[in-house]
Parts: sequence; structure tokens; C-alpha cells
Amino acid sequence: MPLQTNDTQINSVCHPFTAVSHSFDPKTLKSVYSFESNRQTSNMRCPFCGKMNVYVHARHSTEIKDFPFLPKHRQSLVFYYHGYKCRECGHHFMEPIPAKVPNARITIRAA
Repeated sequence: MPLQTNDTQINSVCHPFTAVSHSFDPKTLKSVYSFESNRQTSNMRCPFCGKMNVYVHARHSTEIKDFPFLPKHRQSLVFYYHGYKCRECGHHFMEPIPAKVPNARITIRAA
């Protein structure tokens, strides 16, 4: 009997992100894994002044291309992350996304 996706549960954590969904389109052979931030605001430090007095200013998402597990397939990772603002110096900054090449929308593994 073939394994159905309804029978499978995959719990994945890409610190500090947790996988929230996976979708696959058989027509385009594209897989999309979605990750949501579980970082605590109290643990964030402003990269400009070093103070820990920040708050969530916005919520963002970005899709980055990843190396596929199977030939002729496409794979993407969607990260939902926070934008912060420092109460001390007023600077805005984004939560870092692990495994992402700086200034690109591709994973280190795919690069």
C-alpha cells in the first residue's frame, strides 16, 4: 500500500524557525516548505546599539530557492519572520534567516 501524505507527519525545526506546512504540485514538480519564526522578542538584541529593548515592528515573508531532493523537481522554502525596531536608537532591523545566502534568495546548500 503506498504511503499517503495524510498518513505522514514531519516535524522539522530550523532554529529558531518551525515548519508549519508543506505543499507539492505534481504538475510543476514544485515543493514548498513553510517555516514560521518562534523567536522570543525578549531574546533579540539591536545590532546597531546592542540594547535588548526592541519590539516587533512588522511581519515579513520571503521565498528562497533550495536544492531539490529529487532530479527535475523544484524546491522552495518560505520563511515568515519579524521586523524589529529598537526603542533606544530607533533603528529597524530584520530577524536573520538561517541557511540563506546574504543578499540573495537562495540557500547555502543550493549555492
